[in-house]
Amino acid sequence: MSDPISRQASRSYDLYITISVCTFALVTTTVLRIAAKVKYRLSLGWDDYFIILGTCLNVVANGFNFQATASGFGRHAQFLTFDQLVKAEKYAQIAVIVAAIAIWAVKISICFFLLAIIKGTHAYFVWFIRIIMGFTTASQFVVSLLWGLQAKPLPKLWDPRIPGTRDSAKGFLVVIYIYYGNCLRHPTPTTSFRELD
Repeated sequence: MSDPISRQASRSYDLYITISVCTFALVTTTVLRIAAKVKYRLSLGWDDYFIILGTCLNVVANGFNFQATASGFGRHAQFLTFDQLVKAEKYAQIAVIVAAIAIWAVKISICFFLLAIIKGTHAYFVWFIRIIMGFTTASQFVVSLLWGLQAKPLPKLWDPRIPGTRDSAKGFLVVIYIYYGNCLRHPTPTTSFRELD
């Protein structure tokens, strides 16, 4: 018989539902968009290609989130073995960077869509969108760089047993909060790992 405290401490069921619904929604909307263009014989543009890329990357990120949840993400650390904590942290960290690149692709898709709408209008509108695209791409590069430089070697980021160094995630999180325009906290089941170094 399973421990009732363990069952109450787990939110994996909620995570599975959320990930599944989000994955279904993003795949469905992208397929419908492309299918509509094909049906009415409209050519695909850069906005379509980037939204397809963003969708594919989101599906991959959600796959890693599924793996993280299966490994223990969503449960209190006291109910997990150390190996489960490491696996959950590993998949959650990979999901973060893949999702970040996916969001970049979606933002670039929106910019291309806006460029198509304002085609033939004032040139400064076009340059404004292009500047946004450049800023978004540069920001994503910084985000990816900071993520990759959090630990040396990188596996140290999720496994404190590996020899190496790990920096504070504060700089990475600040850039993430600014870049995505929100202050949502991204909790991980292995926050206590930082106390083990």
